[in-house]
Amino acid sequence: MKGTVNGKSLDQVLSELKAPFPEEELKKNEKNETYIPVESLEERLNSVVGVLNYDNLVTYEGIQEVLGRFVAVAKTVLIIYDDERNALIRKSALGGSNIIVLKDTGKPSGLKTGIAAAQSESFKNACKLLQIGISQIRSGKQRRGQNGNKQRKEEKNLYKIRFASSLSAGNKCYKADCVDIATEEKFLFVIFSGQYSKIEKYIEFSKFVRTYREGKELAFYGHRDEFHGQRRIVFEEPSVRE
Repeated sequence: MKGTVNGKSLDQVLSELKAPFPEEELKKNEKNETYIPVESLEERLNSVVGVLNYDNLVTYEGIQEVLGRFVAVAKTVLIIYDDERNALIRKSALGGSNIIVLKDTGKPSGLKTGIAAAQSESFKNACKLLQIGISQIRSGKQRRGQNGNKQRKEEKNLYKIRFASSLSAGNKCYKADCVDIATEEKFLFVIFSGQYSKIEKYIEFSKFVRTYREGKELAFYGHRDEFHGQRRIVFEEPSVRE
């Protein structure tokens, strides 16, 4: 039926997607952060949306050099269709994984594993945009905050942007016009002064400002918000890991 998804209304499908997962399906990573395994996310999509009512399109976006280190980047596009195969929802997200590029050959080591990890992260990030399991992930972060760890108000995701202008100094920040490569949407990139030290672990901040100008691409972890009507992507930390 037109407008229904797996015989249900779209509102009902979205509500079922957000439903909590059984506690036994929740996992912890090496940082003790709560996450939902890919298998559980896929099963939720299959059971609620139906295997014929969505596409999971995953592409390898290449290797991104970030502050002298290298990240394999993948992109996931999730499309939900109604029962007559009309597209209703489209969500896209990036994921990344550190890789090593050998100095003597210039070739990546363990690229296959890195791509697989990046693809898994991009799929999880796309599911977050559909609010799948998001309440449990956030509640896990809240519990860590109560134990003395810093809480974040926004979800931190991997972004890959293309600068549309050079970085310029603002009020305790640097900012520039940019395009989110995953969605081709325009945003204001902002890095606040409190994050400069995270850049300086890899490169002098003044060199960072000179290097990342119009046309350059950058991958990093951050969040989206809106300030005085301006949509922003706010830098939180480099996409490379220690």
